[in-house]
Formats: sequence, structure tokens, C-alpha cells
Amino acid sequence: MVQRLKEVDVVVIGVGMVGSILSKELAAAGYKVVGLERGQTRFTVPEFQSPAIHDELRFDIRKALMQDNTREPVTFRNSSSQTALPVRRWESFLADSIEYAASKYEDRWVALLEPTYTRITVGMVRCLHLWGGEDEVVLLSRADAPSGTRWSGGEYVYAPGCEEACVSRSVGARLLRSIREAHFRAIDACGKAHAGNNQRRRAHSPGVLRYLEEVLGRKLPNPSYARGASKGEPSNVKQPAENPALESHPFADELAEELSILADAELSSTEKVALIVARRGQGVFRENVLRVEPRCRVTGVTDADHLRASHIKPWRDCSNGERLSENNGLMLAPHVDHLFDRGYISFTDAGELLVSKFLDPLVLRDWGLTGSVDPKSFSPKQCVYFDFHRNQVFERRGHGKESDHGDE
Repeated sequence: MVQRLKEVDVVVIGVGMVGSILSKELAAAGYKVVGLERGQTRFTVPEFQSPAIHDELRFDIRKALMQDNTREPVTFRNSSSQTALPVRRWESFLADSIEYAASKYEDRWVALLEPTYTRITVGMVRCLHLWGGEDEVVLLSRADAPSGTRWSGGEYVYAPGCEEACVSRSVGARLLRSIREAHFRAIDACGKAHAGNNQRRRAHSPGVLRYLEEVLGRKLPNPSYARGASKGEPSNVKQPAENPALESHPFADELAEELSILADAELSSTEKVALIVARRGQGVFRENVLRVEPRCRVTGVTDADHLRASHIKPWRDCSNGERLSENNGLMLAPHVDHLFDRGYISFTDAGELLVSKFLDPLVLRDWGLTGSVDPKSFSPKQCVYFDFHRNQVFERRGHGKESDHGDE
């Protein structure tokens, strides 16, 4: 719905460093200025404060600072003479490739998850290689490819008449449809040329399908050789936690835990979403904790925008009920959450701060942490979780290793 605002003298698009300086100078000169910025409000603290800014899982892998183009697509052009094209995320294209391969060659395709890319292989050839660069690598039929296609120059014995093409992530919708058709013909060529082998099938990553189902809201088929896994029958596909590709991923434990939730047949889709966002310190869990612990017990900060919902008893040690319990959480400032998560600090049942003998006193001094702010006793239900934290996390899981509270 369009909302018409009051007219002003100047509208500044993008309020970064240059936009902010321009806006300040124009306002000082007497002009009425409005600055427009895309996305949600960001704060220097805590988003860009150490150690939060070094959260690779949140920022590098999950792209928390980026706009989610599956829900809010944006367009881009270099000049006014060009047509603005969408900046796409390729989950839908990946899902389309999987559905087509499964419909024609149900035992000949494999989805692979590696630390830096996702790949679909049909027969003996990679058909789609998504790695998040400027261009994605898509196998196309030369005879069906649109004019102007940028080819890699490679030839494939098991994909006659096909070659890999470099496709811009911001390709237009009409051109993308032509590319999709040429891609499907390439899948046909690969599927007919070779049946693949068991070594490739053992590397299949079911988690790729489960992730796409959650993001896109559509059901995707398993390859025929992996379907027994969902029925309790023997399968030659390793489960996510044992998958070699997953084990090599820099955040293998976190991914394995979320994939195990998605694979739990006893949970509804709503419960799965609630548990996954709770693992990340968000959603229902965060709301529950805020009602019980509305401020950081160490800094006294009450603004929820600057606090993290942190599990007291680590996520991996909890039952599903404990993972969502308001009694198993604290609202902590990011740097305090870091110390609590790694076992450098804890609390007594009376709310007094405990400091590990392994923590450098200079850290406390430089961060201005002197103890609990107005200590208040925890409830009996909270004390159960703190007993676990003091005995299993405090002074045990520090020294640079995350204890996987799974919070953001």
C-alpha cells in the first residue's frame, strides 16, 4: 500500500557515510531533508561490536545483514538506460532442477553439500553448481541455449552436446526461462548417458532437500535409492550427521542439529520452525525469556534490541521442551553472552556473578564488567538449569571453544 508523505526539499537515497554527511550539511543550510535506507534498523552495538561482529555462522553463512531476497526481492541497474533486473537467490532454480531430475532419472541424481557450494549431479556430470559468486555455473544444452551465453569451454563425455555456462545471479526473468529449458535438456543428456555410481550416491546430502522445503514451502522428492531412510528401511545414503560433506562444513554441528529437527517425523512443521529459531536464540524462546529476564544481569541493559536470548543449559544437552523453556534462558549483552557461552562466567542461585579462574582479568576491566547489577535470586526452576551450567559448562568449555548454546 502506497503512503504519500509530506514534501521536503531533499530526499537522500542511502544514508551511509556519504549520505549522512550530505544530509547533515543540507540540514545545517536550512533544507528539509529525508533519508531513505533499505532494511531493518541497525545499531553499532551490538551488531558491529566484538565479539558479535565475528559471528561467522550468523553473518557469513546465514547472511544476517543482507536482505532476504526470497521474501523481499530487490532490483538493480547500472544506469537509467538499462532495465532493472532482480537480484536473485537461486533456491527456486535449484529446486526446479531437483524436481526435473527426480521425475526422469529418480536413481541417477545426487545433491551435494560442501563448505563453499551446493551441487546437483546427474549421471556422472555436475549439472548445477551454486557457490554464491557473481556467476553461477549451469550445465546447458548448446543447441537450446539462448544467444550470448558465456561458455566455460569444457567438453563432457557423459554429457554429449552440453557445456557449462556462467549465468549472472541477476539474470532477467525471460532469459532465465530460456536457460532453465536448456538446463533441463542438459539433465536429459546426462541422465541418458550414464547411470552414476554408488560412490556418488553415498555422498548424497538429504539436508539440501529439507532446507529447500523449509525456505520455499514446497515438498521435494528424494532419489529412489534414499527413500528407504524415511521408512526405517536400510539405505546406502549416510544420514546428515555422518555425511562426509557435512562433516567438512565449518558449522557441521549446527547444521546437523537443525537437520535432525527437520527430519523428526514426530514434530509438526510449526514445532520444527519454533525449535530451529529457538536454537538461534530467536522466536518463541526469546519471547518467553524476555518475560522472565527482561534485562542483562551483568550490564543492566534493558533494550531488547541489544540483548541476546542465551540458553543456560546448552542446546545439544536439552530435550525439545527444555529448548523452548523460559526458565532455561537469560537475556545477555553480546559480550556477556560470549563469556557465558564459553564457560568463563556463571551465576549462583542467588544471582551472584561467578568468574572463571581462566578468564584474563583485563577482559573484565576493559569491558567494564564488575559483577551482577543488583543481584536477584533465580527461581527454583531456573536453578535446575544453572546447576547444570555450573557443573558442565563453567570452567569446562572455555579456552576458545564454543559450547554451542546456539544463540544469536
